[in-house]
Amino acid sequence: MKYHRSKHAFTLIELLVVISIIALLISILLPALGNARRSAQAMITNNNLRQHGVAAASYAAENDSRAYTFSWEPGKAPQTTNTALARACANLNPSNAAAFSEAAALQQLDIVTRLFKHESLDPDPGNASPMHTPYVLYNHLVINDHIGESLPAETVISPADRARTYWQKNIDEYLEDPAGNAFRPPSNQTGFNHLWRWAFSSSYQIVTAHYSPDYGNSQGSGWPATVSRVGSSHFQYQMPSQPNVLGRRRVDEVRFPGQKVMMYDEYQRHKGKEDQYYAFEDSSIPLLFYDGHAAVRETSEANFGVWPNNPAFGADDPDEPAAAYLYTPFDGWDPPSAPTGLRLPVIYEHTRMGLQGVDFDGKPFVNRGFAERVSSGG
Repeated sequence: MKYHRSKHAFTLIELLVVISIIALLISILLPALGNARRSAQAMITNNNLRQHGVAAASYAAENDSRAYTFSWEPGKAPQTTNTALARACANLNPSNAAAFSEAAALQQLDIVTRLFKHESLDPDPGNASPMHTPYVLYNHLVINDHIGESLPAETVISPADRARTYWQKNIDEYLEDPAGNAFRPPSNQTGFNHLWRWAFSSSYQIVTAHYSPDYGNSQGSGWPATVSRVGSSHFQYQMPSQPNVLGRRRVDEVRFPGQKVMMYDEYQRHKGKEDQYYAFEDSSIPLLFYDGHAAVRETSEANFGVWPNNPAFGADDPDEPAAAYLYTPFDGWDPPSAPTGLRLPVIYEHTRMGLQGVDFDGKPFVNRGFAERVSSGG
């Protein structure tokens, strides 16, 4: 007698149950995978910042405690193999305040073209970005040059920074058409000499006191104006109106190196579904301190700052923010869901007492009499 084994097929209901179980497992695993990825990216960012701190200390040790920044001076020919850029710097007028930013822009181009060779980017003075202040997002180039690191350097960008990661991986594409790139830089300019530099920018900003005086007076009397944010926008800065003000800071001026921020990510990138601007109270931001340690800290824990060109403003009560600027997101760059038109308090970008001040884990210094003298020009 022959026996026939019956074949059992999945019913539609059984198949749907299996699919539902798989979907449920995926829904459980995906957030865990996302959290693991963000944690790994946060660890890379902290390591990037620590490496930068080591290089900054090395630079200071070899340059008489000087805080690293652009060092070319107008009216002087710097030592470089890019002779055309050296001549252009020597021809700048040292009595003109704007010439110091122009010299820094020439040095910026010099560093990039020595550490990165590309047919679209020649060391021609015409490629130096006009009306540009390289100190905010490009100070790291001085460190890259100091340690001989090739460009573009992965250590200066957050792995969660999608635009800069894309630019580095597709550098040829970016330089061929910066304005038409998949990630257009936050600029209304369209010229190549305005936009090429963004591919070499950093996710991490340096505090203004690192390269400019702690205090100033925008009226130009007594105390020369220093670098300050413009109150009407979060991405604009006011530069000194007098020459020979920038690039004269020393790291031995830092009084509390373990409590003073040197560098910070402009956005919260490792928490939540979207990036968030660092100055919002509930942001968690990776920070590098002057003693070389890196840590993620809540913005709500930071001391409030002051306007450096009017330090008496906000000096009465350090527990209440007085100095503030307008958050105006750049379309296509800043997080789309971020609130607009908000006034955000100044924090460690303009620390009270500058390099001698305290950003975290201590009370900020308030010297009202000194601040009033500076603000009045006396």
